[in-house]
Amino acid sequence: MLYNPTTKNWDWQTIEALGLPKKIFLPIDRAGSLRGRLRPELAEELGINQARFAAVGTHDTASAVAAIPGTGSFAFCSSGTWSLFGVETDKPILTDAVRDANFSNEGTIQGGFRPLNNIMGLWLIQECRRDWQKAGQKLSWNDIVEEAKRAEPFRTIIDTDDSTFYAGGQMPEKIRAFARRTGQPVPESVGQTARCIYESLALQVPLGARAAGGIKGARIDTLNIVGGGCGNKLLNQFAADATGRPVITGPVEGRGHPANLGDILAQAMALGDIRDSGRAARRRAPLRAGRHLRAASHAAVGSGLSEAAELRQITHKNRRKRRFRRFWNRRYHGHSGACPRAAGVF
Repeated sequence: MLYNPTTKNWDWQTIEALGLPKKIFLPIDRAGSLRGRLRPELAEELGINQARFAAVGTHDTASAVAAIPGTGSFAFCSSGTWSLFGVETDKPILTDAVRDANFSNEGTIQGGFRPLNNIMGLWLIQECRRDWQKAGQKLSWNDIVEEAKRAEPFRTIIDTDDSTFYAGGQMPEKIRAFARRTGQPVPESVGQTARCIYESLALQVPLGARAAGGIKGARIDTLNIVGGGCGNKLLNQFAADATGRPVITGPVEGRGHPANLGDILAQAMALGDIRDSGRAARRRAPLRAGRHLRAASHAAVGSGLSEAAELRQITHKNRRKRRFRRFWNRRYHGHSGACPRAAGVF
């Protein structure tokens, strides 16, 4: 690394040790700083004024996390083909535990840090859908979710981190092979396979929350999910059930990408309209398309049932969390082939 996260500057000691010329390392611009204006000839060609140019997050995840309406002790998940799971901290966490958990320390636009970890995302179901389509099954994403809803719960669980799932091609067969190898019922239908994937991904969430909470030194109270995957209501509900935590979703891609909103916040900070992204969180509420899933069913929240009815739904889902735990212990306790990292999570 040529950047020192503690001093927030170039790591001159490493640069000197490598014999690199210092002159090529220019001053580091912070997110939310102004870099100048558009050149007059460019502004004339585009038919706009000489707009100010502001530095934003140098990676789209930094901007996406800035747009998350997180409060209190929250973790975030940028959900997509591959997902990023992490927390926000004021200082970099440079410990052996962070390294061993495979977490990195990336920056936030407000000057803090994002210890985060790459985890398996929707790659599994995307690859399955590709194979199903090749076989002539023209399934939409909603079709797959509906099939999963009708499938038997807790029938088959896979270790989504198993190396056999990283390469594309023949994903349904790879899942069936894993089930046979671990002595589980083999998923045959679309619904059984999709349910297996969604429940298995949900069971990774408490693992991430536990690791993130240990790194942050605080219990994770809520989980914020953004990105393309946050539109999958069933998976979001499973994540809430598995963790026993409220889940907040949105913005959803196509209705205001969170990275775009984060870029807007950084520009507003640079122009002095807001002081930091904390104030922005309160001012950006009308821009968000997210919904709050208080571990209650989407139907209950969407239909405007009373608080008492919502609490009953929460209790019901907590019972499902206990079923997650009992199923896990029964199916995998002492089994070398399936997710040994889950011990003690629930």
